[in-house]
Amino acid sequence: GCLMQYRGPGGSGSGPDDTLLAFPVGSAPAVDGDLSDWPEGTELLLNGSTAGYIHPRSIPTLDDLSGSIRALWDANNLYLGIAVVDDVIVADSPDIWRDDVVELGFDAADDDKGGGLDDHQVTTNIDGRATDWERPSPPLTEETGTIPGGWTMEIAVPCSHPHPATWHADTNLGFV
Repeated sequence: GCLMQYRGPGGSGSGPDDTLLAFPVGSAPAVDGDLSDWPEGTELLLNGSTAGYIHPRSIPTLDDLSGSIRALWDANNLYLGIAVVDDVIVADSPDIWRDDVVELGFDAADDDKGGGLDDHQVTTNIDGRATDWERPSPPLTEETGTIPGGWTMEIAVPCSHPHPATWHADTNLGFV
């Protein structure tokens, strides 16, 4: 069954454009930055029209910034496979948020209330740095890779990290 459900801007979590399903796997994907071992057809497209927020300074084109995300899970981890389309990859700042990053919001209690122990804002970038609410070194495994016109990232988030730590089929994990 489904573990995680993404609700996009104004989304109910019930339509194909605002739902990311994480399916259980018997064998975990290798967390190596290569998405070729991920199943096809389970991705959610991310771009300017599906984003919950875009800085008003500029609205990116699809070739400048878009991507897709897939999710799997097992008894130990939530696995995320992300492909980012980006015409210029930037990773030159001491501040992670000034570089090209993937930012993932988790609401493990799926209660739509921010700031709790169950809420996480994981930010990762192409050079392997990661933060959780700007705190360095969250307990996750990540690897990145490059592809023509962009980059990839695979992340394994331990089930023990987002509270509550008991995940099972048909559990909703808020993902924003």
